[in-house]
Amino acid sequence: MYNPTTRLLSLLELLQMAPHVAGPELAAQLGVDVRTVRHYVTILQDAGIPIVSTTGRTGGYALRPGFKLPPLMFSDDEASAVTLGLLLVQHAGLAGSMVAATTALGKVERVLPTSVRERVQAFQSVLVLDLAPDEQRVAQTLLRVLSTAAQQNQQVQIQYATSGQVSERVLDPYTVLYHRSRWYVIGYCHLRQAIRSFRLDRIGQALVLERRFIRPANLSGRASLADLLNSGPALWDVDVLIMLALDEARQHIPPALARLEPQGPSTRMQAAVGDLEWMARFLISLGCRFTIYAPVELRQTMQRIALDVLDSLATSVSEDQVASSREGISAPVHAAHDSDR
Repeated sequence: MYNPTTRLLSLLELLQMAPHVAGPELAAQLGVDVRTVRHYVTILQDAGIPIVSTTGRTGGYALRPGFKLPPLMFSDDEASAVTLGLLLVQHAGLAGSMVAATTALGKVERVLPTSVRERVQAFQSVLVLDLAPDEQRVAQTLLRVLSTAAQQNQQVQIQYATSGQVSERVLDPYTVLYHRSRWYVIGYCHLRQAIRSFRLDRIGQALVLERRFIRPANLSGRASLADLLNSGPALWDVDVLIMLALDEARQHIPPALARLEPQGPSTRMQAAVGDLEWMARFLISLGCRFTIYAPVELRQTMQRIALDVLDSLATSVSEDQVASSREGISAPVHAAHDSDR
């Protein structure tokens, strides 16, 4: 909960973040009226803080050029927010982030008052965050390269590995997002001529090109990006009924990958993908039953994978058992007829 002292510190921080801030804008961000803002400014001016005020249509407040507050003057809530942020960074799947976040936390702790430091240390001692397995860690340099390229609208050439194959792609990166313990970049793939999502842990190399791109005007956030991605052209339109409730399905299926809709106690998943082998193995990894409506090629891919698994077991079971299993797989398992769609 805010108190006058916290608001005074917040006001100073807001003035440091911009060369000039209008009174109504400060009032809105602090949750007070304009008269209270003027009162806070007077208190700070009386304390020797060089705040300059201007009147008129463009009136507002500014700190005298060159004035800076001493670093790391955190309120209780700010110190808690910084600590939680650094703890999340430690487990966000970035290679090297553990050491950087740990040293940053040490620097923060050294300048905090004793009471605030104790609360910060409580976070570190009791919070357990299990976000990203080690094998999915992403280099911080890759994250910086893609984020900077997206911010500056520069194309990137990447090496992307999927299904055991590596391909060269030229990408217009629109955004970088973290979802369900994985990092993704979403953008226009010039190889596939469609908007696609790419897992950062599968990108081997990224080179920023001199060529720039024009960002589509209708990209206005994570939800619209996912919608645009799923409605874009692809080689295969996948339609599957997942035997999971919608809330549980959302825990395993990124929104950038597919549209999810409830269908009774199950979930209808619709996606546009270019790699049926990957999609088949992804469905298997969900660990539940599913019905493939389309495409028929996905059913065939699933059957081939099942047969490969049986072949790998042939040395440990009898030939009659393998033959019997093959007969069962030869028919489309969990396949839907056209009348079911």
